[in-house]
Amino acid sequence: MLSERELFDLAARVQRKVRIVAGLLSQPSLSNVLECAADLEETVSCLQRLQSDLAPGTRTISRLPAFNDEIASLRREVLRAHTLLEQALAFQTGWMRMAISGLRTGETGGYGPTGGIEAGPAVAASRVASWEG
Repeated sequence: MLSERELFDLAARVQRKVRIVAGLLSQPSLSNVLECAADLEETVSCLQRLQSDLAPGTRTISRLPAFNDEIASLRREVLRAHTLLEQALAFQTGWMRMAISGLRTGETGGYGPTGGIEAGPAVAASRVASWEG
């Protein structure tokens, strides 16, 4: 069983990890999602340790206002990271669906330099051939 100081330190460490994860997930690139995997695994492990050491009725630390504030803040950070992870996964899933759809239809275009949607080479070539043909 962890000491009170160790519990405070563990809660603070988890909160730092969750902030790192949230920072990565605020820009939902696939590399950022993959990069935060190790931090998420460590966070889950630490949260499980906190949960087991703070089982109801086993610790007086859970009655300390400062610790309760730390845990409340940690909960908010975890919920924020959870929301960002869901959004990042939805974002990546959407891009994968668009890519798969484009492969099926032969439309491999995307966004151009000005932000507009542009046809890819396969689509542009087929359109040119049909116009000339």
